Amino acid sequence: MEALPVERDGGRVRSAGTVNWRGDALGEVGNFPTTADHRTRLVEALDDLTAHLTALAEDDVESGRPGYSNHLAEDAQDQQAAQSVAARRALVRREMRALEHALHRADAGQYGICEDCGRTIPPRRLEIVPAATLCVNCQARRETHFAAH
Repeated sequence: MEALPVERDGGRVRSAGTVNWRGDALGEVGNFPTTADHRTRLVEALDDLTAHLTALAEDDVESGRPGYSNHLAEDAQDQQAAQSVAARRALVRREMRALEHALHRADAGQYGICEDCGRTIPPRRLEIVPAATLCVNCQARRETHFAAH
């Protein structure tokens, strides 16, 4: 991979495509994958979640029984299973929205740049959380803020 020129702005690193990056807290240097690489990975993850959502819907239809039985325990178990599937579907949809947001940021040339501070999000974080829009420090700050309220 060829590295493109990097514009440094007060510790911020900005560029599209492959760039050399500086880890915020660790002072590490490495290659930042291209936006196309990230976009491909995001699309694949979105496709996987779409397939998972479809499978959940199919499982829900196959396991669903019409009406209720005369056994309260079975009814409670069926209701709990339905709620569990609904919760998993909601989680998958939320993850899909996050991936779609990340794809829009990639299309706008902003993927891998923290929405709060403007610093580069380390590639290792993006490998672990492809839909990440915040660097570790800003994410921790938000979580601390929301936990306090």
